[in-house]
Amino acid sequence: MIVQDIYDITMALMDEMKNDGTVDTDSTKDYNARTPGILTILQTEVIIELKKAGADVDTLDRLTKMTDEVDLEDDICMGVLPYGLAARLLRQEDGSLSNYFSSLYLRGLSDISKTSEDKYMATQIDREDVYHSEMEAGD
Repeated sequence: MIVQDIYDITMALMDEMKNDGTVDTDSTKDYNARTPGILTILQTEVIIELKKAGADVDTLDRLTKMTDEVDLEDDICMGVLPYGLAARLLRQEDGSLSNYFSSLYLRGLSDISKTSEDKYMATQIDREDVYHSEMEAGD
């Protein structure tokens, strides 16, 4: 998914769309300019969470243009990053809405960690007791 796709989803969340479904470019020029840098930070936060959960992931490249590819799963790009981006873009304009989007972003980050932990945690495997050592504690 490219930066522009995440930006478009974010603009829809922030109600910055025209009636025809396109982004209102007149009122969002500074959002557009700030988006690649903010998404660089957000994708790095996601990578840190994945590493904490034990995933073997590499640090991603810095995003500089709206056409840059974000090398994360589409679920994360569509369901987590737009909330973080909206929170950061609205921080100075609307604190309440920024806090709301920030809480959704943090919940998404938490869900990424939980999902990754489940994915990378050791699993218990049933083994055959070939030595017939069926002893109970205290025997």
